[in-house]
Amino acid sequence: MLEVYAPFFFLVAGAASYAELQAIEKGIGADGDFAFDPLSVAERASAAGVGADDMRLKEVLNGRLAMLAITGFAVQEALYLEPVVEQTGAFFGRF
Repeated sequence: MLEVYAPFFFLVAGAASYAELQAIEKGIGADGDFAFDPLSVAERASAAGVGADDMRLKEVLNGRLAMLAITGFAVQEALYLEPVVEQTGAFFGRF
């Protein structure tokens, strides 16, 4: 696979490295803030009276909940030796 896609992989790795170096030089990324908010969620939240620190806490807690959920899926699959999608067919239009 590397023989076919090697140029693409190196191009993506190079672009990611360049973006990371530029972010380090500009100080972007400190404390998880990458200054990426195309929908202006932070501005609307501050207009609604929700502070930036509160939004950061909510984002961290949301990420932790997602990690717990995927860990639960992995444990469930390990215990029942069957994919979660097969175990919960009702959610996917199957019984």
